[in-house]
Amino acid sequence: YSQIGDSSKAMNDFNAVLKLGKIPEETKMSALFCRGMVKNDCEDAQGAISDLTEVIKSGKISVVEMALALSARANSKSILGELQGEIADYTAIIGLNGVSNKEMARAFLNRGVVKCNLGDYEGGTADYNAIINLDGAPTEAIARALINRGLTKSKNGDVNGGIADYGAVLQLKDVPEEQLQKALAKRGVAKNELGDLQGALVDFNDALKLKGLQTQEIAKMLLYRGVLKSELKDKTGATKDATAVIQLKDAPK
Repeated sequence: YSQIGDSSKAMNDFNAVLKLGKIPEETKMSALFCRGMVKNDCEDAQGAISDLTEVIKSGKISVVEMALALSARANSKSILGELQGEIADYTAIIGLNGVSNKEMARAFLNRGVVKCNLGDYEGGTADYNAIINLDGAPTEAIARALINRGLTKSKNGDVNGGIADYGAVLQLKDVPEEQLQKALAKRGVAKNELGDLQGALVDFNDALKLKGLQTQEIAKMLLYRGVLKSELKDKTGATKDATAVIQLKDAPK
């Protein structure tokens, strides 16, 4: 039931298993693991943490399941504002024996975001660097790390460093278009900040050529490009972009 999105029926089934008399420990842990994951998906943070903590402490699950359980518990801790606990769970994933590079990269990325949110930019950057230097890290994870590192650099006054990181994303092979769009848009903003209006305009033009963009992202970039055109004395182009935003379906008001 959980695979088809029927959380209520899935919970009933897991509860029924756990109410049975004597059941093998492996079966109990499997039911707790699955119930904890469903609770996490339903944002029952306290319930998820309770189930997943019991499973994690048992140690009677695979490395893959352990990484998933720790990641889900970290998410539930985030919902409750327990950011240090969230960091601890991502750290535990990174230290797992046999954890995949994909899961390790995801843990580094998430831990880096939390550290930066807590003002630990040096620690966050170190985590982004770890992904970029990780052999076999997925391209998408590397792209996200570069974008996040670029944002951190720009936020701390190194706008040129941010531009370099966004540019590095564009040099990667097989980058998802969502990440290409973000890199181009953020590089455009950074170039504009440095007074390179033409360079910023080129980046927004390229970003808007990508397919599969969300309406909200298209609207934001059209508005930003319209402002750039206005600053460049292209009033006609600015008006066209503003009109295009108005004509977009489901554009933010």
